[in-house]
This record gives sequence, C-alpha cells and structure tokens, in this order.
Amino acid sequence: MDKELPTPELFADWLGLDYYVCGEGETASRVIWVAGGKVPESIGVNNTSTLGLYDTPHPTIGGIHISNDPDYWVDRLDKDYGNLPEDAILIEIVCKKGDALVEDVNYRYDLDRYDKADSNILLTKRLILYRGVDYEAVVGGLSVNLAY
Repeated sequence: MDKELPTPELFADWLGLDYYVCGEGETASRVIWVAGGKVPESIGVNNTSTLGLYDTPHPTIGGIHISNDPDYWVDRLDKDYGNLPEDAILIEIVCKKGDALVEDVNYRYDLDRYDKADSNILLTKRLILYRGVDYEAVVGGLSVNLAY
C-alpha cells in the first residue's frame, strides 16, 4: 500500500490555523506583475517558510497569496514596492482537490486605511501552476487599464 503524502488541509490543521478546504474547480484571485503584459506560461508557488507558515519549508506543499480585493493590492504594492499598475494582471487559480485556504499570517493592518484588506494563502501540493491548466488571465478583471 502506497503511503499518502500530507494534504494542505492536514498541514493547516497541524499548524493550528483556521482553514477552508476548496472545492474542486473553485477559483481564487491573484494579481501578478509582468512587464509588457505577457502572461507567463507557469508560476511557481512559494515555500511554506517564505509565507511564514513554518520554519522549515514543507517538501510537498507550497502556497500562493490570493485575495478577493485585487484592486486594493494593485494600489498597495505600487505604494510599497513601486509595482506599476499598468503591469498588473489578474489571474484566476483553479483549486484542485485537497487545496486549502488559510489566513495570511504575515499581513498586518493597512496604516493608510486602518483596517485589514483581504489576504489569504492558497495551500496546494502543486509547486508549479500552469497557464490553461491551473490558472487563466482575466481580461478586464482589474480597474486599471490592462493590455494583454
């Protein structure tokens, strides 16, 4: 009998985090920045230690930031890091069986707004996401003028 690898759900539970198990085919929004508006064919996910979820990277589970408020993040990351709004593209990541959403443990309150914007992490066993399989670009999905 083959040994089953830990799932993102079990990992979130082990960390003691509140989590939501995504249904197969549900989508999660993320903003990416690409000069010239060319949507990449693949996107790597972050290791769990980079996301502040554990000291040691999990060998089979990674995560990627997502939000239900992508326009906020276009503005915030322009202010914080100089990410140009015209280079922002909204993608919809398709959830697979076993994916889980957890709260972004590193994100603090926005001092400009005095509240906390929507920020979560999608935990997944997919360490690379592929365009057309795992995500698609959303034309006109942001309030900024996009050309891609």
